[in-house]
Amino acid sequence: MSVSLRELFFRQISVIGTSVGSSAEFAEAMAFVRRHDLRPVLHDVRPFDEAVQALYDLRESGHFGKSVIRVSA
Repeated sequence: MSVSLRELFFRQISVIGTSVGSSAEFAEAMAFVRRHDLRPVLHDVRPFDEAVQALYDLRESGHFGKSVIRVSA
């Protein structure tokens, strides 16, 4: 993948990212998750048409766990 720095600067785009490990470390972490059958804590699962309301609710910090937006194909 290539990125045009000129285009980034011209359009004033901010790029934010992080790197937390190698591919091997990621594979090891995913193997750990599978081995121990770890599952995220879900607060709710909503249809796509409720996505805006879900963001408002997250902003209010009245949730515990992940909010999932279901996108139907």
